Amino acid sequence: TQKTNYHRATSHEVVEAITEYPIKSSVDFDQFVKYQPPVKTFETSHISRAKDILGDRGIVAPWAQGSFNSVSFYRALDQLIMDPYTDLGFYRSMMYYFSERMFELIRQLAEAGADMICAGGNVANGKTAGPAFFKEYVLPFEVDFTQRVKNLGVYYLYHNCGDAKSLYDVYSPIKMNVFETLTAP
Repeated sequence: TQKTNYHRATSHEVVEAITEYPIKSSVDFDQFVKYQPPVKTFETSHISRAKDILGDRGIVAPWAQGSFNSVSFYRALDQLIMDPYTDLGFYRSMMYYFSERMFELIRQLAEAGADMICAGGNVANGKTAGPAFFKEYVLPFEVDFTQRVKNLGVYYLYHNCGDAKSLYDVYSPIKMNVFETLTAP
């Protein structure tokens, strides 16, 4: 079961938040893997159209998610942060599974003509994860994921809004092309 709360903030903006995550245990994850359909073929004509419109005057940079962020849509953050300590195999399985699914979306975006992929890395930020946790349990996945995306021939923007300052020294091995953003928390 997943529950989501929607709030129409303005006539043009909806704020959405997951209030109950579908993966509450390793049994839920096993069922998820067993019954989740393959990654669909996404409608990417808007990427190609934007590329045609821009020509050589700009870049097309759609949004996706990094490794850790990909899992955070399916498992509550407090549980996800504890998983490496309570069941490292379960944690790794989720990281590989959801990263692979996100990579498939990114592959389709790259094939449609994206110049750069903007990927969220903000869930494992300096306050929720911290440098030690990030270095041991997030960094290896982000490094591998970033390299795979860059191998598609696109630039990779890694986004961590706000609380990233304590992670700057840890980020170097990710080798993203662009780090965004240097704003205050």
